[in-house]
Amino acid sequence: MNIRVLLFCLVALLTPFQELLSQNQTLNIDIGCNDGAPGQTRCITFTATEAIAQLNAIQFVISYDPSVLSYTNNPVVTGSCLTGLTPSEFNNNNNGNISFIWSATPAVDLAPGCELFQVCFTIIGVPGDVSPITIATNVDFEVASEFGQETLKFTPCEVRVLPNDFTIVKKYCNPSTAGGSDASIDFYGIGGVPGYTWILRKGAMDINSGIASDAEPIHIPNLTGGTYTIIMQDFNGIIRMITFSIPDVGQPTFEEDIFDPSCFSIANGKIRLKNINVLNTPYQVKWSNGVFNQDSIESLRNGDYTVSVVDANGCAISKTYTVFADTMRMQVEILDSASCKGLTDGTVRITVSGGTPNPGPQPYQLDVNQLGNTFISTGNPYTWTNAPAGWVSIQARDYAMNYLGNISQCTIETKVFVPFRNATDFNLVNLENVACFGESTGKVEVKAGGTGVGTSFIMNTYYAGTSNPHPGGISGPMGVHLNNTLASGDYCIYSRSNIGCRDTFCFTITQPSSKMEVSVNKIDPSCIGLGSIQLTAMGGVPGYTYQWSDSGPAVDNRVNLPEGIYRVTVTDVALCDTIIDIELKNALGTAGVSIVPVNVISCKDGNDGVLKATLSSSPTMVNYSWLKKEDNSTWNTETISNLSWGTYFITVTVDGCVAIDTFYLLNPEGLVITDVEVIQPECPRGGTQGSLGITLTGGFPTYNYRWTLAGNPGNVLGSNSVLAPIDPGTYNVRITDQKGCAKDTTLVLNSPPDFTLNVSNIIAESCNGDANGKATALAAGGPVNNGQYKFFWSSGETSGGIFNPHSAQNLAGGSNWVFVTDSKCVSDTVFFDVASPPAIVTSYEATGICAGGCTGQIDVTASGGTGGALSVSWPSIPFNGSTVFNLCAGSYPFVVTDGNGCSFTDTVIIAASDTLKLIVDDALTVPLSCRTSIGQLALIVDGGTPIPGVGYTYNWSPNVSQSNLATDLVEGQYRITVTDQNGCTASLNYTMERPNPVKADIANPIPPLCSGGTTCIQVSNVMGGVPGNYTMQINNGLRIPVDSCLQLFAGDYLVSIYDASGCKTDYPVTITQPDPIQVALGEDIEINLGEEIGIITPFIESELPIVNYQWSGLGDLSCAGDPCTEVSGIPSTDLTILLVVSDENGCTAQDILEIKVKDERRVYLPNIFLTSGQEANRLFDIKTGYGVQIVESFYIYDRWGSVVYSNLNYIPDATTGWDGLINGQQALPGVYVFTAAVRFLDGQVKTYRGDVTLFK
Repeated sequence: MNIRVLLFCLVALLTPFQELLSQNQTLNIDIGCNDGAPGQTRCITFTATEAIAQLNAIQFVISYDPSVLSYTNNPVVTGSCLTGLTPSEFNNNNNGNISFIWSATPAVDLAPGCELFQVCFTIIGVPGDVSPITIATNVDFEVASEFGQETLKFTPCEVRVLPNDFTIVKKYCNPSTAGGSDASIDFYGIGGVPGYTWILRKGAMDINSGIASDAEPIHIPNLTGGTYTIIMQDFNGIIRMITFSIPDVGQPTFEEDIFDPSCFSIANGKIRLKNINVLNTPYQVKWSNGVFNQDSIESLRNGDYTVSVVDANGCAISKTYTVFADTMRMQVEILDSASCKGLTDGTVRITVSGGTPNPGPQPYQLDVNQLGNTFISTGNPYTWTNAPAGWVSIQARDYAMNYLGNISQCTIETKVFVPFRNATDFNLVNLENVACFGESTGKVEVKAGGTGVGTSFIMNTYYAGTSNPHPGGISGPMGVHLNNTLASGDYCIYSRSNIGCRDTFCFTITQPSSKMEVSVNKIDPSCIGLGSIQLTAMGGVPGYTYQWSDSGPAVDNRVNLPEGIYRVTVTDVALCDTIIDIELKNALGTAGVSIVPVNVISCKDGNDGVLKATLSSSPTMVNYSWLKKEDNSTWNTETISNLSWGTYFITVTVDGCVAIDTFYLLNPEGLVITDVEVIQPECPRGGTQGSLGITLTGGFPTYNYRWTLAGNPGNVLGSNSVLAPIDPGTYNVRITDQKGCAKDTTLVLNSPPDFTLNVSNIIAESCNGDANGKATALAAGGPVNNGQYKFFWSSGETSGGIFNPHSAQNLAGGSNWVFVTDSKCVSDTVFFDVASPPAIVTSYEATGICAGGCTGQIDVTASGGTGGALSVSWPSIPFNGSTVFNLCAGSYPFVVTDGNGCSFTDTVIIAASDTLKLIVDDALTVPLSCRTSIGQLALIVDGGTPIPGVGYTYNWSPNVSQSNLATDLVEGQYRITVTDQNGCTASLNYTMERPNPVKADIANPIPPLCSGGTTCIQVSNVMGGVPGNYTMQINNGLRIPVDSCLQLFAGDYLVSIYDASGCKTDYPVTITQPDPIQVALGEDIEINLGEEIGIITPFIESELPIVNYQWSGLGDLSCAGDPCTEVSGIPSTDLTILLVVSDENGCTAQDILEIKVKDERRVYLPNIFLTSGQEANRLFDIKTGYGVQIVESFYIYDRWGSVVYSNLNYIPDATTGWDGLINGQQALPGVYVFTAAVRFLDGQVKTYRGDVTLFK
């Protein structure tokens, strides 16, 4: 047999099965997002866009930004095409990740466009925020089907937060150090009609301004702490304003620990933040790999990772870290091949680099023995001199350790083929398949031999694809192997020659498609007739023969058979047989029924027994009659239940035949308590506690115990046979055996004798708070009861020894306590009250004084105490009595004493008010201006002491007001005096006068360098009007500071200069610009493949010289000069050429030229030629035109498939082609077939096939 043909057939048979197991399916998920405003809920739809078969498991993690979206924990699974999907398959960790795990049995087929589920979020971000919705790739995900692991692909989306109205969104960072100037503000406008004109103001000063588009971020750096206002006006004139304060210090700070991966292919790197200091909380942590609000990220591969710590004001401090482990590489060189398959005499050189080598002569470990995980330390490079023939796997690993100091080596593997010079030849002498299904009668006979592989061979049969040998093989002389005990299946014969060469020959043993099966249909003998047997054979190789052990007829149907066992042998055409024993039984009689206990009684005196009547045959109509001997209870069903112990009788009637049986149901032994152990507690409280123990017999050990305190059955105290430690009391215990049988009992643990403790002779303290009260305590009883006790008082006093009774001398007024101990136990605590005389109670009033004055006065009022009138003394000043005066600012202690000498001390503080100041309120003051002939003056009072309910009094000269605001003021002098509660005063003079008109110098704007560029209008020397806050307005837009440099395009503008009162002066200003550069590359071009484009020369008009030509998209074209002012060449593909030119000011212009290359292949092949004709027709060859790079091959075949002419890698010309000769002889006239492979300039290779007729 041809061995190669056999192996080809095996591969062909296996291929469909492999295709079935490897479907290479892809689950494509489209994620559909919806935008929304803050507070709205949006559901995100996950849809399978393509069909996938037999899906049974999906696992992945959904990632989102938790600072923008809040998961509702209510996924929509109704209508999902994932069978059995419930909300429990979703798990949210509140850090931006939702775990999803689903599985189903049986597997599910998904149709294109089916909805998997929806996850819903509440939008919590601010307008302009964006949250991606994606499937996390930094954690494991899985899609599995009945065919194996499948691929997951997905299309992510974004949820954008929309505004409800025109609004300003701002974030800011505090200075990093106190007084620093590195604060910043980030803001944008959104929801209005762009463009937006904006001003940033600190206090009353405008510090920046500009124009922005919708949601265009604006970043203002280098700021200090303070109060800021952002004013923004949209195109329709709607104005929004926000004011906020930036503290002097408070940027987030943090440090980090970086741990590189141990290996380039292992994800065990880690970045950990530490010493995180954020003043404005709460804060968020955002990592670039989709992890949120975690101080560390782990399981990191090589790469860059960015973290942002964002405080409550939106200040984001970001850092980027790199974790890196050097790539490990292996180079393998074959220095010498092996002698033959099976020998290990090949030579291979292995060189390893990268990773984490060990210092010294053995930097790496190698595994080359093909046993797995048997690494040895080697030099580098390493020469392996005993490499086996064929494919070998080589593993190398370094000495890496992870950041915890544990071994985490980097391992790489490569497969290399070690060639061999000789191979064993196998000759299949004989192959016989299994004759009968399921037997082991297959036979194979193979002879091994060949050149250079040895002279004798040892061969063994193995199950294909395993290392399990098949018994029974015999290796004979001359390299012959025989095995005649083979079952159906795939096998391989492994040979080893006398010189060690090894090789494999594989084959298949078949058998009939099915086993011969025989079904039996029998009728048992009954009260009214004999039995019968009907056989039905199938499978094997039909026609069947029958041989009965009772020498009956050789047929498949026997009738009129009495009770007995009948054996029949059934044989098919292939002489495969099966032997069957068939038993016929008489109909029901005295031996035809038995009682089977389905369930015996579980517990003593229980009633859960179950009995069932079992018949020796299966009749359709049966009558049952049960009787219990003890109480004559009856039943009429096959199974009876809820039975107590006793004797049960059954009578069964079938077609007049009767069967009887009897069964006794036993009463099991119950649980019996054989011993109770009681250990009394040592003390009535505390000390060594007592215990209770129980010993049992009977029932079904082991036992379960449930201890509870009487009156509280719900609180289980213990589950063992001993309950300890416990206090005195009454305890219940239920004991249950393994069958659930229970016994209840109650045990009492008594308390030892308790103490008695009495308190007498209680004496009050002498003065309130002196803590010198007295009392005497007398103790008795207790567990020891020897009259010796130690006393402990609330005053901290103790008996200091063993005394009874005992007195305390330092008791405070009010509630007190005492308890005693004997040598073992402690008594309960006794509480009692100690009286106290009335306390001295004081109050005082102190007058305030002006700054620097000494006019203060204190009045003291006292009550309480005992023994007569109270006296007041002042230790720090030479006065006595309840009233003192002419006091300066300071602290003044006083002492109040009663008639018994009890005293109380307190201190009064007299504070001087801050200096009273009167200041002009610039915000509310309106000076005279061009807009009004009357003014307004507003005042601010600082310091002093306000009059309650009034504040301050004001005196104006002339008398134009009684408050801090005067209106309708004309030109003139005004004097105002303010007075506070203490009579302190402050004065101010103010002149109300009309200002001069506002004016300014506006220089002619410098034109922009390029057409379409911008420049700014600069204002200087502003004077006149109401000074303090000059602003300017361009074309009636938003007013901005006069020192602003607002970038403007060329055109005519009206500049208005405003003073603080809104008076203005208008100045017309014109901004000019140079003419734009003009560049043109001409009309788009269409050419044939291989055709030259010519020279492309751009047309350019410019006021200034062109200094730079920037071409892109040239493809095969090249420059025709230096600088590159022109291009030319032969394009092989379509081109889109972009030219950007720049003048000496950096101004640019561009144009685009499209070149279309037509896909025409200029290849020509004649269909006849004459070797004796004209010179032009005597050679047959391929003819080419534009676009052909080379003819890679040209073959001509005769009708038998033999090559009669060939030419490789050439350019056809008049000298190339077939001259009609074959091996120097004229070819016969006829039709010849040709193939030609032609490579074109665009890199494509096309094959041309056809035929040509040769004439003489």
